[in-house]
Amino acid sequence: MRKSVGALAALCVSSVLSACGGGGAPDPMPETKPVGIIEAQALAGPFADVAAFCAQLGQPACEGNDRILMLLSSHEAPLKTRAGQTVKLVTVASRDAKAQYGHLLLTINGKLWAMPPVLSYDPSGGRRVSAATMRFAQDEAEGAADDVINLMLSNSIEVQPGGETETEEFNVYCKVGPKPACFRAYTTLALMDSLDHLNPLKAASVLLIPTKKGAVLEVNNMGQIQMGDKFDPERNARLLPEGEHAIKYP
Repeated sequence: MRKSVGALAALCVSSVLSACGGGGAPDPMPETKPVGIIEAQALAGPFADVAAFCAQLGQPACEGNDRILMLLSSHEAPLKTRAGQTVKLVTVASRDAKAQYGHLLLTINGKLWAMPPVLSYDPSGGRRVSAATMRFAQDEAEGAADDVINLMLSNSIEVQPGGETETEEFNVYCKVGPKPACFRAYTTLALMDSLDHLNPLKAASVLLIPTKKGAVLEVNNMGQIQMGDKFDPERNARLLPEGEHAIKYP
């Protein structure tokens, strides 16, 4: 009798596994077609130092400056990547006849590279401005690239003096190998009357996912949090379409 019960139990387990696909290899996950391709932009450089970077800009005012684009104290120390590179952030402010710019430069193994300006505004307009790096790290997820760092930046600029403040947050993913390149992905767009009154806000979550064919950026748009849309097409276009985006490095 015991043998019959055991045989029956084995048969039931075998049947369940077969029904669930457990009796053989699991069904392969279907491949998702990317909704778009993000082309990372090669960084300018390398430069011998900040003075060399400023010289190639050809602007009347340019110098190392951490007041225009602030670094948190935890981000002032160099970052050692899993691939062995040493990366340090450098902030520079420049100015021409039209605007003032905040530049973020990366020192990678002693060589200085520059990404496009991360902030621009007219300093003569009297508008309050703040900008800061909120994150400087590597992704710790299993399978994450050993030579890609992640920066999160936050910029706030008054639309007009004493008026609404436009705030934007975006992630910058930088491949810091022999040919450094970065791409930007916005996560938050907001308009605020004051610190306690939020007008329309749009947000998205972004996640860099490693795959066998290379990394993809997964974007999930969270929609508009507040009623009433003050975002013009130019602002709206900053958020990437929802879905997975393939990454192309130069």
